[in-house]
Amino acid sequence: IVELADEKEQLQVKLEELERKLCDIDTNHQTELRHEAQRLAELESTTKELQEKLLAAETASREAEQAEIAARETQEQETRLRQLAEDAADAVEVRAEKAERDLAQAQLQLNRLEEALKARGVTLDYLLKQQTPVSIASRTSRPDRDKTTSTLKKTHPTGAKLSTASRTVPKIQRSTRFQATNNNEDERDQ
Repeated sequence: IVELADEKEQLQVKLEELERKLCDIDTNHQTELRHEAQRLAELESTTKELQEKLLAAETASREAEQAEIAARETQEQETRLRQLAEDAADAVEVRAEKAERDLAQAQLQLNRLEEALKARGVTLDYLLKQQTPVSIASRTSRPDRDKTTSTLKKTHPTGAKLSTASRTVPKIQRSTRFQATNNNEDERDQ
C-alpha cells in the first residue's frame, strides 16, 4: 500500500508537470496563433496597400500613355499647321513676286505706250482730255442719254474733261492688264 501510495504521488507529480508543460505549450501555441493572426492582418493590410498602389500606378500609367498620345497628336497637328503656314507663306511670296513682275511688265508697257505717243507728239493726258461726251453717253442707259448729253453740254468744259478722264482710265488699265496677262502667258509658253 505504501509503495502504491508512493507510486501514486510520483504519478501525481508527473501528471502535474505534464499539465504545466501542456499549459505552457498551450500558452505558447495561443501566443504563436495571436502573432500569426497579427502577421496575417498586417500582411492583408500590406497587400491591400500594394493593390491600391498598383491600381494607382496602372491609372497613372494609362494617364501617362493618354497624355503621350495627346502630346504626339498635338505635335503632329503643330507640324501639319506649321507646314501649311510655310506653304501658304511660299504661295503668298510666289504671288507677290508674280504681282511685282506683272506690275513691272504693265509699267514697262505703259512707258512704251507713252514713248510711242510722245514720238507722235501726243501725250496720254491729251488723249484722256480729248475723249468726247458721246463715249460717256453711249455707256449710259437710253433714257439717261439725252439728259447726260445735255448736261455735259451745259457744264463747264473742265468738269466734262475730268469726268471723261476718270471714266476712261479704267479702260487703259484694263487693256494694260490684258496685255500684261497675254505677255505672261507668252512667257509661260516659252
